Amino acid sequence: MSDTPASAPGPAAADTPLPQVGRDGAAFWGGLLTPGEMLRWHGAPDPRLFTPAGGPAILAVLAGGAGTGIVIALRAGGSAAQAVAGIGLFVLSALQLARRSGFGNRRLIDTRYALSDRAIYIATLRPGAAPYLERYPLTPQLAVGLGRNSVTFPVGVIQRKDRPERPLMRGFFHIHDAAAVQSLVREIQRGMT
Repeated sequence: MSDTPASAPGPAAADTPLPQVGRDGAAFWGGLLTPGEMLRWHGAPDPRLFTPAGGPAILAVLAGGAGTGIVIALRAGGSAAQAVAGIGLFVLSALQLARRSGFGNRRLIDTRYALSDRAIYIATLRPGAAPYLERYPLTPQLAVGLGRNSVTFPVGVIQRKDRPERPLMRGFFHIHDAAAVQSLVREIQRGMT
């Protein structure tokens, strides 16, 4: 973790397209920082750090459900109700299997993270789509949490009619050095007071 000064005045996120991300993340982020802002950390999520909820056991159960659905559908013998039930079980199990296996986290490949002495940045750079940059000001009051391979912070609240409101969390997910990054954020916050 080294301090890198901003190389040039940073543009507003909505005004200028994001630069290309190569191996040099400091060059990428340096062009987006404001004058005098220091890049303290930058990284990217590692999809291999995603652990499915319930681990391999739940994946085996879901795969078994998908297989059972196929068997029911094939042995329906003209019964439309059994065929529909079998296909339904297969589809639901297959969708849950895909969801929990981490396949959905492939989008993390297109995400980049940065921490400066003034803000937290999250950039999404999907091929064929417009780049998206999120900037969250870093304040001494910002509650920064530590999860398994992640550093999180609240950016708002989610409120639904039938449920109590809860915080909307953003953060650096699936990173290798989460505890060190959280410590760095807290160090920066202590220096702000």
